Amino acid sequence: MKPGPEDEVSDDTRLLQQGAFGVMYTVAKATFRLFLDFLQLFLLTVNPQYGFTGFIDNSNIGWQVVSFIGLNQFLANRGYLFFIVALYIMAGALLFNVVLCVWVGYSFQANSFNHVWPIVWLRWFGKVIMPQRAGASTGRFFCSTGNTAVLPALVWAWLQVFYQVLDIATLSLFLVALDCQLYGRPEVQGVNQQFPNVYCWSGAHVIHASVAAISIIVFIAFAAFFTLAEMELNPLSRNPLAMAHSGVEVLGFGLKSMMTLAATFLSATRELSLLYLACSLALLYLYVYWVPHLNPAVNMIRTASYAMVLWTSLVLVLLAFRTVNLSGQQSAEVQEQLTLVMWVGLVPAGLAGALAGWMRLRYFMVTVVNRFRHAPRDMKPRLIFNATDAREVAPGLVVEILSRCCRVWQPEDPEVVEEEAMELASIILKAGLAQLAASDPYMIILYASFLIDVQNSTQSGYTQLQAAKRANPSFLQRFAIFTIEQQHIQQASRQTGKATDLVAYVESMRSYNLVYKAHKDALLAMRAFWAQLLNSKIKFETLSQLVEKLDTTIKAAEQAYKQVLGRHGTNVRLLRLYAKFLEHIKHDPWTAAKWFAEADALELQEEKAKDTNVFADMTGVDPGLRSALTEIDRGNESRAIIIINARCIIQVVNQVACDALGYSRNELKGRNVNNIMPHPFCEKHDQFVRNYVTTGKACPWQRSKAVQGCKAVILGDVIPFVALHRERYTLAVTLQVTQVSGISEDAMFMGVVVALPQSPDEAKVWLMLNLSVVS
Repeated sequence: MKPGPEDEVSDDTRLLQQGAFGVMYTVAKATFRLFLDFLQLFLLTVNPQYGFTGFIDNSNIGWQVVSFIGLNQFLANRGYLFFIVALYIMAGALLFNVVLCVWVGYSFQANSFNHVWPIVWLRWFGKVIMPQRAGASTGRFFCSTGNTAVLPALVWAWLQVFYQVLDIATLSLFLVALDCQLYGRPEVQGVNQQFPNVYCWSGAHVIHASVAAISIIVFIAFAAFFTLAEMELNPLSRNPLAMAHSGVEVLGFGLKSMMTLAATFLSATRELSLLYLACSLALLYLYVYWVPHLNPAVNMIRTASYAMVLWTSLVLVLLAFRTVNLSGQQSAEVQEQLTLVMWVGLVPAGLAGALAGWMRLRYFMVTVVNRFRHAPRDMKPRLIFNATDAREVAPGLVVEILSRCCRVWQPEDPEVVEEEAMELASIILKAGLAQLAASDPYMIILYASFLIDVQNSTQSGYTQLQAAKRANPSFLQRFAIFTIEQQHIQQASRQTGKATDLVAYVESMRSYNLVYKAHKDALLAMRAFWAQLLNSKIKFETLSQLVEKLDTTIKAAEQAYKQVLGRHGTNVRLLRLYAKFLEHIKHDPWTAAKWFAEADALELQEEKAKDTNVFADMTGVDPGLRSALTEIDRGNESRAIIIINARCIIQVVNQVACDALGYSRNELKGRNVNNIMPHPFCEKHDQFVRNYVTTGKACPWQRSKAVQGCKAVILGDVIPFVALHRERYTLAVTLQVTQVSGISEDAMFMGVVVALPQSPDEAKVWLMLNLSVVS
């Protein structure tokens, strides 16, 4: 068979093509939102009222289409009544969301959720109506909760497209009511600019303006709050707009809000143009200096768009000051010339902005990262890059930019990070941690996220999070800690097939509370019935009512269990509760036994699933030991195998170990391994493991702790040892301990124990070096 065209392409060409396609795919997902963000700012600075001519004309159909999201002209064309209706719809939506936020917050405090739809609504509102920022999830808007009401698909799609632009456009809508030309010419002062027939100080409009003013305050507060919350600390996030710190985006939103407010309250074009120039320059500087997005292409698009806005602001300044003392004809000529200059310079300005962002990234990702890559291992981090330089406003963010060097995936497997890139990022973060941990909790949080999301070292990451909590973190940093913890809970839930989403979690809680209440009502009805029978005098009517109530509550509970178990039939807790209901209330022990058996079987499956997921990485493990791991539950392994974590808690144990030590599997799992060691090993084992986990060095018991540089000679060697049986007698065994996976707090250790044959003609005494008897 002849090779096709695809086969003739070299590997380098394929890699180049794959990289290009990846950039195109990534950028395409974010381009629409970034374009809308640019267009709103562009329409603020380029307006026919400022003197721009040509295509920029309200009578031009093309300009009407382009400037639609500015809303001002659109609303003016549809009349005052249409505007008032739109104003109160948006104000009502804001008020509705404030009420829902209070209700959801109260429900979280009380740990009680009677309805799921408020959370679904707030999630949609936060993703769609509020600014779509860096960490905003690109996931679904709908959740299959079973009872969530949704709008018809077409209406919902229209709302999504419309409200995605309402961070600036909504402000413009509210500001129309306040645009009273207070600083304009005397003859127009107090007249609404969009509706010349409306006088702002009339009684009705004063009410509308008050509603608009309150709505502006609420909206800005909501938008800032949502923007502050949208951060994504996972350095490997594929979200095109992801950023690890939302502070930059909050400042950017504040600058854009200031420009929007100024468009209404500053009537003088010269002052307004200078403010636009200052704000757009600050925006460009902010995004060039911090390059906040994890995706380099998005950073360059962002800096390019703000450079173009800066260019239009600069042309507006020239336009405002050059036409002051000119005649009508001369002014029109200057306006035409500057409008042409604005269009001609727009693309070069964008390219210059993109170049500035690229150079800033290149400085970090090439110049500074190469210092770490080529630095000797014994060089102090401060000599490689001084993160505590006083010229750096937020050094933790600088280290975060450098740590993005880990975003290099293997060409043959785009889901796997290059080992070299991961190791380099780890070196950079540890260097930053060494310099900043005492002064910047964000640095600790950043390192914790790297351990959890990149190195899969969950326990080590959580140890760092606890250190961050003790370092007096700010409000945003506490939220970052909370976010990491919630993401870990959801990830753990995915592994067990349980709820992975806040809405699903709330629905699960609601279902459990439903059956719990029904079960409790049935028990109370039963208690009332038997309490009545204890009386010496019983009225038949009362007894009949109690029987009827008992029957009603039992039927209601039965119906609730059937409804809930239909959706959560794999929940062990619910299955056991239903079995108790059958046994104690319906007095059906045979059916209850079946449900108990099903719950036990599901619990056993979950335990086995956890056992198989104990090891994230078994590379470097001896093949014989790896084979032993696969034989743990197969019944044909002759060696006792016990696996513990870095806190000495038993995670996995096979049946051979249980039989040898006299315990059941459930009795051993979750307990400290010290329980099967005699004195004095049980007293010193935790410190021995802790020393090894934290320093990489460990001294066996027969060596003094004062010895410096001692190595963990126990690991990997087969040594004679003694184990403690449940009946408190000792067993002579050989022990081989191996670290099978993980690092630091996520380390896993496997002990292979083989019982030594007992000879009736021998007596053995185990002694310590100080001649104290062990056994």
